[in-house]
Amino acid sequence: SIRLAHAASQGADLPDWSMSSGSEIWAGARVLSRLLVSREVLVDGLRVLELGCGLGLTGLIAAALTADVTLTDRDPILLRAVEASAAASDLVVTTSTFDWNELDKSIERLKESQQGKRRSSDASTIFDVVLGADIIYEECHAVAVLASLTKLLSEGLAGSAVMVTGAPERRDGVAALARILGLDEASYARSGSCEGVYPSAAASENDEGQSSFAAPPDAASEDERGPFSSSVAAEGGACPAAAASECAAAASEDEIGQSAAGPRPLLGWHITSVEGVQHGKPQRLYRFWPLNIGKK
Repeated sequence: SIRLAHAASQGADLPDWSMSSGSEIWAGARVLSRLLVSREVLVDGLRVLELGCGLGLTGLIAAALTADVTLTDRDPILLRAVEASAAASDLVVTTSTFDWNELDKSIERLKESQQGKRRSSDASTIFDVVLGADIIYEECHAVAVLASLTKLLSEGLAGSAVMVTGAPERRDGVAALARILGLDEASYARSGSCEGVYPSAAASENDEGQSSFAAPPDAASEDERGPFSSSVAAEGGACPAAAASECAAAASEDEIGQSAAGPRPLLGWHITSVEGVQHGKPQRLYRFWPLNIGKK
């Protein structure tokens, strides 16, 4: 069983999303932990990085499932609590401070923390999967988290990412994430699941007050679209045909590489709704993977 130590963030006027009481387990952490235990999100035996771990419930459960886990947070007080929890739970984990506002320094610390650990055939890949649970609250968080995921995945430091967030009507940051990705909320509400690429022309249109959604390029192979694409299609997770007219037309591989067609997509993403653990409030499950279109 997992035994959690309590630890409170320090400082005056702490925001409501901080670890102010020292015992908060956010809804997203409960949902993602459930998905790990049910194997709907697989981490068994993988190298896992958790961003914004808080008290570390999700990462510790991943460690109990035989994952090699590194838990990160910007607050060293919380990381000390995570280390105490791991010891009390007979688990071995690694911790590292990670500040989204100092991304390059944070990633260098991550690399140092992984020295001597096993690697894949691609020596640049440090982690198989990145996890994040309820780490986006304010608009600035959406930008910072997406920048972190983009750097980790597009530069080959991690293979994929899974993140759970709340609903956009409850947190400005979740709404900002959807806007940045180019998600059409009306289309998502009808289909319950959509996928796209980031950055996309649709996101730019959304910033101008227009509603649009970018689907992944048809020209991309399964390898280029990432490991989740085939399973998403099998589960009916992609936008249904009836909603195709509401999705932006897919760009060809040649178009993606041209500046006239907008920025080159770096990540593929898929979003679906999952039931909450408490009160049944739905949460959003995001999966991200790197796009290798044009990558040598």
